[in-house]
Amino acid sequence: MNEERQITYDELAQLTEHLSYQDKLRLAQRLMQLAKEDEQNPERGEFAASFNATSPETIQYVVERIKKLKPIKKKALLNVIGAMFHFQGVISDLDKEKIIAELQQQGYITIGEYDRVTYLK
Repeated sequence: MNEERQITYDELAQLTEHLSYQDKLRLAQRLMQLAKEDEQNPERGEFAASFNATSPETIQYVVERIKKLKPIKKKALLNVIGAMFHFQGVISDLDKEKIIAELQQQGYITIGEYDRVTYLK
């Protein structure tokens, strides 16, 4: 199983030395945004630690919502899934892909030519 590695402050500080001025400002803004979200929603970190993209509860939660929204393209589906978990915390692209794979495996959707989403159930 692929697990995401935690990066340390020292590693991040070293990596940021090579960023351009503009990228350093963008990173600073992102870090401030994340800190504000953590302050407003302390459960966010707990959510990320306990989140399981392929759990039956997660899949059912996603299924109920995509049945109503029915995004047509895979990119739109990825955006919808990301928006579903926005308030609990940022969901990784890998987790979004895992959810889509599970939706396909369970027969809720197929993704065909030109990344078009078809709803089966």
